[in-house]
Amino acid sequence: MYAESRLLFWTVVVTGSRKNVNDPTLILTLGPRVLDMAKAAIFAPGPVLLAIQALIILCCWPVPFEALSTDNTPVIAGAALQLSMSIGLHVYGTGQDFARSKVDGNQKESLRRAKIWTLCRLICQRYLTRALSLVFGRANRPPSLG
Repeated sequence: MYAESRLLFWTVVVTGSRKNVNDPTLILTLGPRVLDMAKAAIFAPGPVLLAIQALIILCCWPVPFEALSTDNTPVIAGAALQLSMSIGLHVYGTGQDFARSKVDGNQKESLRRAKIWTLCRLICQRYLTRALSLVFGRANRPPSLG
């Protein structure tokens, strides 16, 4: 995995380090470094499918933060969604017209891309709902337009 995506590898390591009883501070050491790698991956040219997977994992199991104002998770969720759209995950089939590299059009790869797109949408919806409830003081309900 490391050879294919350093970000995905270190994201899995930092996520697993949450349960490390031998060194409970490992996540505090690795977390900021992995977040820096994630920020760099957002703007990196080339294939991004594995980076999107790493961003989704970081959204599901965010690294610890000191205050809500320093939580990067909503930004990472938005970046994952934007990257997904930029490579055509929102398009049924292969999305080759959007892809940065050659896309294998077989059924298994199409299903994989659809699953990643669905996860991106779910993660963004989760953070949008949370933001709306904080702004409007109501859980899971946007304001009435009428």
